[in-house]
Amino acid sequence: MAELELPSRLFADREEPAGDRVNMYFKLNTIKAVLKALTPEEIDTIRPCFGKLLDVYSKPVFSGKLAHFLLTRQLNVVKRHEIWVVFAGKPVRFSLREFGLVTGLNCQPLPALDRALTKCPPGVTPYWFTLFGGEEYFTGEMLLGKLRRAKALTSEVRVKYACLLLVDGFLCRRSFHMKIPKEHVEMIRDLDVFLKYPWGRYSFDMTMQCIKSRSLNQLAQVTVAIQGFIHALVLVLVEAVPSVLSAVGEITDPESGDEDVFPVISLKLDKVWDLDKDNKYDGWNFVCVISFRY
Repeated sequence: MAELELPSRLFADREEPAGDRVNMYFKLNTIKAVLKALTPEEIDTIRPCFGKLLDVYSKPVFSGKLAHFLLTRQLNVVKRHEIWVVFAGKPVRFSLREFGLVTGLNCQPLPALDRALTKCPPGVTPYWFTLFGGEEYFTGEMLLGKLRRAKALTSEVRVKYACLLLVDGFLCRRSFHMKIPKEHVEMIRDLDVFLKYPWGRYSFDMTMQCIKSRSLNQLAQVTVAIQGFIHALVLVLVEAVPSVLSAVGEITDPESGDEDVFPVISLKLDKVWDLDKDNKYDGWNFVCVISFRY
């Protein structure tokens, strides 16, 4: 591959800040909780919407530190809806296309929502009370707690709790204590409508807007918080550089410390850094590494 003439980097080559990690508001064991709570038939119900996402938990790519490493190796790109990071001397694009490829989510344009789908009709009990009773404040952690006692729930409620958790407690999370939006609860009154909504586009837009809003000073900090699903950037690197998968460590679950099923498999990052230093690396997957235009 011919040498590419690239725009400048946000930080000079080999002078990038050595940060500790990206603070991601979601946890991968959210997927584990959903897989454990639902029956095979219930999983089949949500698989057309979330199928590829449900397989993410067993992939050996969990690393907030790697996400930080990639964000500090961005190129100066003016496009609002994509970033490019340099790895092993070559640019890797992260845009809506790549996000959709690695998550399998619906990334079609966001439709203008019919208010009848997100607002309770006059004279009808708000669906919030059907799902959550008199609770005024319901978070992802509270949904997790409910799903861990899944046998006490009806099948319909289990599935709807799982879907809300995957969207608002995982893909589109803005803070650790984010309240589940009442509009989403009203929308899930009709599960088919909820499952057909382009949550991939919704999550990507949130993630990209947050990345683009981070200043150099913020990226240079030991940690930087990113809303949305920044883990997709790590998944894109794995697709672009398959050899990253050779850097797997032992089976671990860094989020909970238990030895439950669906363990997270961590990466040995020193091996990833060695791959990055090898500018002669030629094992690229060109689905994700394409001609640079900015």
